[in-house]
Amino acid sequence: MLVSPMTAENTANGVTGGVCATRTLSEPPHIKYADQLLKWIYVISIGRFVHMDDLQLQRSEAQFNELYSPTRLPNGMKPSRFVRHVHQDTNKVDRLESWPTLDKRIGYDDFGLRLFNVFRPPPSPPPESLKDVGPKLAVEHLRWICNGDADALEHLLKWMAYTIFKPGDRMHHGVLLSGAQGTGKSTIGLMMKHLIGPSAKVIGPKELNAKFNTWMLDTRFAIIEEVKVTNDYSLYNKIKTNFTNETIRIEPKNLSDYEIRNHIAYMMFSNSTVPFPMELDDRRIFFIWSKVEKQTAAYYAELYDYLFQQDGIWAFREYLRDKVLPHCPAGFATLPPPQSKDHQDLAIAGLNPIEEFLREALENGEGLYAPEVFFLKKEFDEYLRHEKHLQSALRNTSEKNDILRKLKFDSKRKIIDGKKETFAWFDRDGWGDRLEAKFNQQPAGERKRLLEKHLVKINLWGDLG
Repeated sequence: MLVSPMTAENTANGVTGGVCATRTLSEPPHIKYADQLLKWIYVISIGRFVHMDDLQLQRSEAQFNELYSPTRLPNGMKPSRFVRHVHQDTNKVDRLESWPTLDKRIGYDDFGLRLFNVFRPPPSPPPESLKDVGPKLAVEHLRWICNGDADALEHLLKWMAYTIFKPGDRMHHGVLLSGAQGTGKSTIGLMMKHLIGPSAKVIGPKELNAKFNTWMLDTRFAIIEEVKVTNDYSLYNKIKTNFTNETIRIEPKNLSDYEIRNHIAYMMFSNSTVPFPMELDDRRIFFIWSKVEKQTAAYYAELYDYLFQQDGIWAFREYLRDKVLPHCPAGFATLPPPQSKDHQDLAIAGLNPIEEFLREALENGEGLYAPEVFFLKKEFDEYLRHEKHLQSALRNTSEKNDILRKLKFDSKRKIIDGKKETFAWFDRDGWGDRLEAKFNQQPAGERKRLLEKHLVKINLWGDLG
């Protein structure tokens, strides 16, 4: 409200000498709405108005003008013009970007293009939290969840410290905690959410695997709860991509895709012994199988009171910063996590049946799995379909092809005796190059004899000839 410097002495009957009152002027209507309008930015690259406090709240120009149609701006100005033109220096940007090392919301890239920084820094401890409660109770809870394993606890603490205090370094592996229900595993996620702040989000496997992923736009820490997708062999590949890619492709519904830098760290929780299948040589997941049993209600009441009433969470933060972070090796974010026996057991238990079947066959090394042989690809495909326990997994063609590539399966279309066929083989010790040389050998008769020596025939019942 604007206050006039003028005063008028008024009385109930209009005679001077009565009670003195201050005359006030109401704000012009556009002043009332300006604060609301200036919480929006116009993003040129996606052609949308985006709310600064909720980046998933986006409107086209027509929608934006309709949304704020009651606003009365000077000279009949439209709300979109007020944001895009009158305040273009502060409220119009080229694109959205995640930029943890930039300490402000608006910045410029190397080409001088203005961007809006979606990164929100972790909160600082409130002044009243600076009391000597110590980190012991928090650390002991983590130690207990880790089954008392000192190595597992050390890596978990380093991962947490690095994620909080080194936001500019993208973590190349995530944490997966699995175990009995109600033991307090998820409390660790709650602690991280408290320390990361509003850019930490809780999602489920469905959101992680969904096509439309605007939840990722302003997320730096994702807590994935209730992971149990035993038969979904695509989830691991999705997670692996999120860890390895430098950028994230944001795919809004009914709008064009766009990319931002990838700075999301993942912590996953499950009550299942096999949360999801992963590769035998996985380097993207740090897995802890917590074997502890649920404590008494008093234990958890004391833990929560310590963390969130006595400010133990902030004491734990200082412990991570001062005692743990200095011991993280250079490039910690890119180093592969240690692999425990539980991790290896999980990979084996969740192995795709196609991969399990082929690995065992290759290890035996007989027939079409022997060194220096090749076969007709169509016969091999029929041979796999004949194995009843593989039929369900074979429906996922992309997963099957990924497994075959991993096991060095190769194929090429060649002509023998004037007939064009697709031949396949498992490439061992450069066998593919030597086989290629045999295909190219002249004369044709000699080539045929050499190839027949290495060709394995497969009939529809899986018998080898």
